[in-house]
Amino acid sequence: MLRNLPKDAIIFTSAWDFWASGAFYYQLVEKVRPDIFVIDIAMLRDRPWYYSHLKQRFPDVMARAEPELSSFMPHLIRFHNDPEYGGEAIARTYTAFTEALVSRNLDRPIFLSPEVVEQRDQLFAPSFKPFASGLAYRFLQHDSAFEVPLPQVQWNDKNYRERNYYTDQ
Repeated sequence: MLRNLPKDAIIFTSAWDFWASGAFYYQLVEKVRPDIFVIDIAMLRDRPWYYSHLKQRFPDVMARAEPELSSFMPHLIRFHNDPEYGGEAIARTYTAFTEALVSRNLDRPIFLSPEVVEQRDQLFAPSFKPFASGLAYRFLQHDSAFEVPLPQVQWNDKNYRERNYYTDQ
């Protein structure tokens, strides 16, 4: 996935088990494509501690949505500490935050991984639309046009020949 994204891309994913956790290793230890900002959308929704990691990795990207993040964070903390908390305010402020995070970073190519598109969260940046683009989906404003490069797939399986749920998927 990392090799097929353009320079300085942002990708939202929920495929922690399949590639996102591995991407962090490759980026931070092996220094493979550290320019790509991988954001786990599941943690974005309900893990307050995750934001310190995001701000540390890509402070410029996160700073662009700081006012909306500051509005969302008290609701997220309350939700995290009290699962009974539902409230309309958390949905409204999450939507505003994700809209700002995407719209204010359009100078970087933004993508969604396939499972995020298949299980689309209607609160996540609803004014944007996914467009098929190789191994991921380009996330753009409605009625956008762009060129789609052919993906380059390199399968490195010499150490992963065991058949199981993860390798089959």
